[in-house]
Amino acid sequence: MNNKIKQRLTLTLLLLLATNLAVASCDDPPQAGVNWMDCDHSGRDLAGVDLSEALLLNSNLKNSNLADADLTGADLDRANLSGSNLSNAAMRYSHAVRADFTGANLSGAKLQKARLDRAVLKKANLENARLQKARLYSANLSQATLSGANLTEANLEQANLKRVKLNNSQAKLANFNKAKLDGADLSYSDFTKAKFQGASLMDANLTGANLTGADFSTADLSDVILDDAILGNAIWPNRKRCKPQSVGKCL
Repeated sequence: MNNKIKQRLTLTLLLLLATNLAVASCDDPPQAGVNWMDCDHSGRDLAGVDLSEALLLNSNLKNSNLADADLTGADLDRANLSGSNLSNAAMRYSHAVRADFTGANLSGAKLQKARLDRAVLKKANLENARLQKARLYSANLSQATLSGANLTEANLEQANLKRVKLNNSQAKLANFNKAKLDGADLSYSDFTKAKFQGASLMDANLTGANLTGADFSTADLSDVILDDAILGNAIWPNRKRCKPQSVGKCL
């Protein structure tokens, strides 16, 4: 048998193997590193399963139960998780770029350093979620609930946060540059040294918030509520630095 025939047979076998793997992958049981790319697992009960490092690109997990599941490092780019239960799920370092979490329950989820750029989280429940250093660039979080969440050093630049509930939360050093926070409830949260450059906060509620050193350069603060807000050393839209004793008003 000459070399050309051997090469052709080898290539044929590899193609057959790849085809069989592609067909069988959607039926594989849930496990770490599983390949469920483009698979439909909507409505499944996957509570507590280990899907760490799983390939879930473009998968349909709509209305699934993933409570307490381990999705650490999983690839969820463009996946559909709308209406799913991801409460207390471990999602550190996961990729969910352009994923759909509309109406999903992510309360208590661990999303540290997760990538959620341009993800849709409209009306999602992220109460007490951990989002330290997470990336949510241009994500849609309109009407989402993030009460008690930790967004320390998170990047929410150009995100849609209209009418979001972000009260009693931690957001030190977070980036909200050019974000839309109109009508948002940001009361009693800690935004120490957070960036709001060019952001829109019309009608936002910042009652009792800690805004020490926050940067509101060129931001729109029309009709914003600042009762008892701590504004020491904050930079105002006109680039004025508030006096250290400023409370409720930039002095």
